[in-house]
Amino acid sequence: MSERFDVYGFRTDDLEEARNRVEESLSIRLRTGDSSYWGLYYLCGSGARRDYMLYRNTTGEWSTGVGANFGVILLVNNVPEMDHVRQRLVDGGDDPVLLRSRDYPDSDDDDDA
Repeated sequence: MSERFDVYGFRTDDLEEARNRVEESLSIRLRTGDSSYWGLYYLCGSGARRDYMLYRNTTGEWSTGVGANFGVILLVNNVPEMDHVRQRLVDGGDDPVLLRSRDYPDSDDDDDA
Protein backbone atom coordinates (compact mmCIF):
# COMPACT_ATOMS: atom_id res chain seq x y z
CA MET A 1 0.00 0.00 0.00
CA SER A 2 1.35 3.43 -0.89
CA GLU A 3 1.50 6.57 1.21
CA ARG A 4 0.19 9.90 -0.08
CA PHE A 5 1.16 13.42 0.89
CA ASP A 6 -0.78 16.48 -0.35
CA VAL A 7 0.14 20.16 -0.15
CA TYR A 8 -2.51 22.89 -0.35
CA GLY A 9 -2.09 26.64 -0.61
CA PHE A 10 -4.33 29.42 0.69
CA ARG A 11 -4.18 32.80 -1.04
CA THR A 12 -4.81 34.56 2.25
CA ASP A 13 -2.06 35.58 4.66
CA ASP A 14 -4.52 35.12 7.54
CA LEU A 15 -3.53 31.95 9.38
CA GLU A 16 -6.66 32.05 11.57
CA GLU A 17 -8.94 32.32 8.55
CA ALA A 18 -7.25 29.29 6.98
CA ARG A 19 -7.45 27.40 10.28
CA ASN A 20 -11.19 28.01 10.50
CA ARG A 21 -11.68 26.81 6.91
CA VAL A 22 -9.72 23.59 7.54
CA GLU A 23 -11.46 22.83 10.84
CA GLU A 24 -14.93 23.44 9.38
CA SER A 25 -14.27 21.54 6.15
CA LEU A 26 -12.75 18.47 7.79
CA SER A 27 -14.50 18.50 11.19
CA ILE A 28 -11.16 18.40 13.00
CA ARG A 29 -9.50 20.51 15.69
CA LEU A 30 -6.04 21.91 15.07
CA ARG A 31 -3.83 22.60 18.06
CA THR A 32 -1.27 25.35 18.30
CA GLY A 33 2.45 24.81 17.89
CA ASP A 34 5.34 27.25 17.87
CA SER A 35 8.91 26.84 16.71
CA SER A 36 11.84 28.97 15.67
CA TYR A 37 11.58 27.61 12.10
CA TRP A 38 7.81 27.47 11.47
CA GLY A 39 6.76 30.25 13.82
CA LEU A 40 3.15 29.87 14.95
CA TYR A 41 1.52 26.87 13.26
CA TYR A 42 -1.38 24.48 13.72
CA LEU A 43 -1.36 20.71 13.63
CA CYS A 44 -3.52 17.67 14.17
CA GLY A 45 -2.27 14.17 14.81
CA SER A 46 -1.26 11.90 17.64
CA GLY A 47 2.18 11.95 19.22
CA ALA A 48 4.93 13.00 16.82
CA ARG A 49 2.70 12.28 13.81
CA ARG A 50 1.52 15.35 11.95
CA ASP A 51 -1.51 14.32 9.92
CA TYR A 52 -2.30 17.95 9.19
CA MET A 53 0.01 20.94 9.51
CA LEU A 54 -0.98 24.52 8.70
CA TYR A 55 1.59 27.32 8.65
CA ARG A 56 2.44 30.74 7.18
CA ASN A 57 4.32 30.49 3.92
CA THR A 58 7.38 32.57 4.74
CA THR A 59 10.28 30.13 4.27
CA GLY A 60 11.04 26.89 2.50
CA GLU A 61 10.14 25.46 -0.89
CA TRP A 62 6.61 26.94 -1.03
CA SER A 63 7.73 30.56 -0.55
CA THR A 64 8.97 30.67 -4.16
CA GLY A 65 7.90 29.19 -7.48
CA VAL A 66 4.44 27.65 -7.68
CA GLY A 67 3.70 28.44 -4.02
CA ALA A 68 4.79 32.07 -4.00
CA ASN A 69 1.23 33.46 -4.28
CA PHE A 70 -0.04 31.49 -1.30
CA GLY A 71 0.20 32.99 2.18
CA VAL A 72 -0.65 29.83 4.10
CA ILE A 73 0.29 26.19 3.43
CA LEU A 74 -1.54 23.05 4.57
CA LEU A 75 0.23 19.69 4.60
CA VAL A 76 -1.96 16.58 4.65
CA ASN A 77 0.14 13.54 5.45
CA ASN A 78 -1.18 10.10 4.55
CA VAL A 79 -4.50 10.27 6.40
CA PRO A 80 -7.29 7.78 5.68
CA GLU A 81 -9.54 8.71 2.74
CA MET A 82 -7.18 11.24 1.14
CA ASP A 83 -9.53 11.72 -1.83
CA HIS A 84 -12.40 12.56 0.52
CA VAL A 85 -10.18 15.06 2.36
CA ARG A 86 -9.24 16.67 -0.97
CA GLN A 87 -12.86 16.95 -2.02
CA ARG A 88 -13.93 18.50 1.29
CA LEU A 89 -11.10 21.05 1.16
CA VAL A 90 -11.47 22.25 -2.42
CA ASP A 91 -15.25 21.88 -2.83
CA GLY A 92 -17.18 25.12 -3.00
CA GLY A 93 -14.45 27.73 -2.83
CA ASP A 94 -11.31 29.27 -4.23
CA ASP A 95 -9.16 28.26 -1.26
CA PRO A 96 -7.32 26.10 -0.72
CA VAL A 97 -5.68 25.05 -3.98
CA LEU A 98 -3.98 21.68 -4.33
CA LEU A 99 -0.33 22.48 -5.08
CA ARG A 100 1.10 18.96 -5.06
CA SER A 101 0.10 15.38 -4.42
CA ARG A 102 2.72 12.65 -4.12
CA ASP A 103 2.35 8.93 -3.72
CA TYR A 104 5.19 6.88 -2.30
CA PRO A 105 5.10 3.09 -2.63
CA ASP A 106 5.38 1.08 0.55
CA SER A 107 8.82 -0.51 0.81
CA ASP A 108 7.11 -3.89 1.40
CA ASP A 109 5.68 -3.65 -2.16
CA ASP A 110 9.17 -3.77 -3.69
CA ASP A 111 9.98 -7.05 -5.38
CA ASP A 112 13.70 -7.69 -5.02
CA ALA A 113 13.56 -11.24 -6.42
